Amino acid sequence: MKIVIVVALISIFQIYHQAAASALTLLNYGLTRFQLSMISVAFPAGKFFGTLAVVPLYRHFTNKHCLDFNAHLLFAGCALQILPSYIFFCLGRFIAGIGVGIGFVSAPICIKDMTDYHQRPKMFFTAAVIFSGSAIFSSFLPFLKGIHYSTFCFLITSPAFISCMLYYKYRELYVEPIKEEFDGEEEMEVQNYALFNPKFMAFVLMVINATIGVPVILSYSSVIFTEMHIAPHKAAVLSLVYPLVQVFFLFAASSLQGQISRRTTVIVGYGICLAAFFALLLTQHFHTLDHNPQVKAMASAFWLIMLAGLMAVPCNSGLCIISELFCTRYSLFRGVSFSRAVFWFLSAVISGTFLWLLENGTLFTALLPSFVVASICFVYLYILLPEDAEQRGRLGSPMVASGYGTVGIMY
Repeated sequence: MKIVIVVALISIFQIYHQAAASALTLLNYGLTRFQLSMISVAFPAGKFFGTLAVVPLYRHFTNKHCLDFNAHLLFAGCALQILPSYIFFCLGRFIAGIGVGIGFVSAPICIKDMTDYHQRPKMFFTAAVIFSGSAIFSSFLPFLKGIHYSTFCFLITSPAFISCMLYYKYRELYVEPIKEEFDGEEEMEVQNYALFNPKFMAFVLMVINATIGVPVILSYSSVIFTEMHIAPHKAAVLSLVYPLVQVFFLFAASSLQGQISRRTTVIVGYGICLAAFFALLLTQHFHTLDHNPQVKAMASAFWLIMLAGLMAVPCNSGLCIISELFCTRYSLFRGVSFSRAVFWFLSAVISGTFLWLLENGTLFTALLPSFVVASICFVYLYILLPEDAEQRGRLGSPMVASGYGTVGIMY
């Protein structure tokens, strides 16, 4: 349990770096929208390259070494961010992102190594609570009005230094399984998955995670709230509320573990999120409430908080499913790595273009492309995600899409 939490701290907890852009928009350090976009893009761009580096690293090292690289790069990147320059802040975020990109692949595999099938969802939910807690931390910073830019940089990086120190202290608690040979992995995968392509499923899960609102809300929650004509100080409060709502829903979902399947959690969770997303777009687009701007702003804020709070549950369950899709350890590394790379690439694109779309259109037009892609992915998930996912986790056998075998798009 202790090593799982420590590993989560150096990987998942560092997502608060992504939310730093939201805090910076409210602290008025004179940064332009282009600079804020670059700050927001630097972190997921680094995670994209870090994720792609995991498979080559694992060919020559172990998963524990990958976690070491995560901690080293995170420490170095945060040290750079303390330097008083916007360029160093972006560069440090990029380097820290490389480390976290490695950790986002290695940490779930460590959790899988250290837990059995029944304990695993609880550990993933624990990591998700840490994830939401990190967003609470970054959302609290805008309330420190008048703090110097250097003080902000120190505060935003100090949890990372503490996390690295804890990892260096407890890293030996991670007992990694013996590394297998790589020969014949490709043939084994093709032979085992005659009816089900786990890579495709992992990609779909990561695409819907990216487009359901994760990168946009983390990076620009305060911008979105102010775009709804909510005062900046109220936007700061609402940016602090949604992570608390996430924690509540995560605890509620964790208490239901064992009563509902992973597939049900993912399908129902994403379905409710898309309903909230659709309600938000309707509230923004149609002019029914224009005669009462305050009611329109409150309704929009409510749907955004519901979306932001609920999305943590299916996103987290999807990550748990991905860790159980693959039969061999090396195929697991490749599948998790490449699917996460898709997520970080989309996160960088969405974060980098959102402010431009907002400036040249409306909140409705800025969010609509993500909603359309997420809806398409949801239809794929509903059709393709097998009912017998639980048997795959218990027995170690490949998933078989028994109820959906006629669907040829699995390849």
